[in-house]
This record gives sequence, C-alpha cells and structure tokens, in this order.
Amino acid sequence: MNLLKWEPQIKKAVNIYGRKMFGSDKQDLTQNCYVAILRASDKVTQVEQDRGEDAAKGYVFVMCRNELLSFQRPLRNVHLVPFFDTGSAAKQPNEKLRDAVECLKPDEQNLLYSIYYQGYSVSQLAKDANVPIGRLQYHKQRILKELKKLCQ
Repeated sequence: MNLLKWEPQIKKAVNIYGRKMFGSDKQDLTQNCYVAILRASDKVTQVEQDRGEDAAKGYVFVMCRNELLSFQRPLRNVHLVPFFDTGSAAKQPNEKLRDAVECLKPDEQNLLYSIYYQGYSVSQLAKDANVPIGRLQYHKQRILKELKKLCQ
C-alpha cells in the first residue's frame, strides 16, 4: 500500500481535528494516523475497491478522527499534581488551588499544564498552534484571573 497516496487526506484531518494541539502532540497524532492506516491497509484497499476512492478518503479521515479521540483520552485525565506541594504543612491553599484547577475546562488545564509544568513559553505554544501570541497570552491571563476568583 502506498501511504503517500493518503498524505493529503491525513494532513487535512490532522489540521482540522488537531487544530488546538501544540507541536509534538500534533506530530504524534500525524504519526499515529499513518500507523493506523498502515495497520488497516487491507481494509482501506477493500473500501477503495468496493466503494471508490472518495469512500476510502472518508474512511481514512474517520480513522484520523478516531486516532485523535484516543490520543486525547489520556490527556483528559491529566491531574496537575506537579503544581502542588503535597508535603507542605499548609495543605489548605493547595487543596483550594487543586479544586479550582479541576473546575477549569480541559483545554484551560492543558494550557496551564503546558506553561507551568512542561516549561513551554507562551510564544512557543502560539507558534506551534499557529495563533497570535496576544490571543494565547489573553487566555492565560483570563484563566489565571478565574483561578484567583475560584480560590477566594
């Protein structure tokens, strides 16, 4: 099977479904799509022969969407444990912060996780996501204000 034949479809699917992903995650998703298509090459070929190339393109597109869903599943359960010092005597502020972070949307949690735990700068994340730095900085500030409100 010629994987390069499906390259435009894979890129289109990754750009659509992975538009909110950053750098290496987007590359990992692309690789996972290629691997999934390679593993299901017999099925893709069968769909192409039975129903035509457009149906096979749709099948490849759905496979990429499913890869994104399985790729994001572990990210939804990310707990921002590194933000909290569990060994400190003053646990109450940490518990308030933990509860506040858990109230945020998963995308907001992931942004904070990327900046404060993984060490990405706002400019790196903006470049990887192909969004203006100001927009990402605005979202970061808005999330921090919301956390401050939730912690009070």
